[in-house]
Amino acid sequence: MMGRAAWALVLLLSSLWAVPALHHRLPLPAPWGSVVAGGWALFALAAIWLLWREGAARPVLAYGVAFALLLGWWVRIAPSDARVWADDVARHLEAQVEGGVVLLSNVRNFDWRSDTDYTARWEARRFDLDRLRTVDMALSYGMGPPIAHTLVSFGFDDGQRIVFSVEIRKQPGESFSAVAGLFKQYELSLVAADERDILRVRTNVRGEDVYLYRVQLAPAAQRALFLAQAAHEAVLDAWLETARHAYAYLFLPPRKPRERALEDRQTQMRDYYNDAVQQTVTRLLKVYSATPAAQRGETLAVGGWRIASHADDSALPPDAPMPDELLPASSLRFTGLRNTCRREGFGAEIVAVLPPPADADPALRRHALSGDRGPAAL
Repeated sequence: MMGRAAWALVLLLSSLWAVPALHHRLPLPAPWGSVVAGGWALFALAAIWLLWREGAARPVLAYGVAFALLLGWWVRIAPSDARVWADDVARHLEAQVEGGVVLLSNVRNFDWRSDTDYTARWEARRFDLDRLRTVDMALSYGMGPPIAHTLVSFGFDDGQRIVFSVEIRKQPGESFSAVAGLFKQYELSLVAADERDILRVRTNVRGEDVYLYRVQLAPAAQRALFLAQAAHEAVLDAWLETARHAYAYLFLPPRKPRERALEDRQTQMRDYYNDAVQQTVTRLLKVYSATPAAQRGETLAVGGWRIASHADDSALPPDAPMPDELLPASSLRFTGLRNTCRREGFGAEIVAVLPPPADADPALRRHALSGDRGPAAL
């Protein structure tokens, strides 16, 4: 009896996920997605009824095969950039960094009269990081107190205020659903917008409650945060391109390996490839940590790239927390030791910096939280 109850619970819980997944993501015109989802619910109930009535394994086996096929389809659902998008999320932010100046293209500066009546404007703007003065955190409540949307605003002494926000990338006429968002319904897009656009549309047009909090940061930290918001995707894209081209030179050239085995260029390109892998992986951790779908093994979307993440292959213990950061092993130095870590093959050796355990000495926790990456923090 206990075995039947356990299997019935497995079928019930899995169908509670499968039904809305089919309803929201099955690529069929209405109402056929709902029809298929309803059919799955009846299929699951029939399997549970037969299991309780006859105790037969055949219904459970049939359901298991169908669920495996469903999972196979689900993990292959990838984000797309080839759709017709709503006007306010139609363009990708592009960034160029030239010393202390950042050039942002596709900055949104719409004049909103209502959610459907607006004047669309996309602009290119230059920001001198030496003139960055303030950082504010905005919390926008449009679905009640439990749920807030977070935005970051940067103020410059020339009067410019630029806000960064991760927005769902809606199609024309599409509205947001918190439930559908749990089932891969929306792509995401980083939007940079004038503060008079992105905050005003929330307060004056959509009637949301927006709270603004000043963040006290040193100038160097303000600059680092701005670059992390504005140029992270551009820098990551550049390192991915470097790794791709180096890999192509090493493994997909027209000449045979024996014809170029002794060339210095081979060693140089290997080092380019290894360094690009290091830079890419250490930067991807920030994206991975902020993307629950990627942590579940789903495809990670970064600009025009689609990256399959396999954190299960890491050498961390199964119960280890998310690392605070990743460091290239080749960059580590230890006082009193003459040897350094250098990888001679392909790829990168990465060291994970983990947060101190909850039962660690309080002095050690204060040392780690201070940002000092000395031996105690490692």
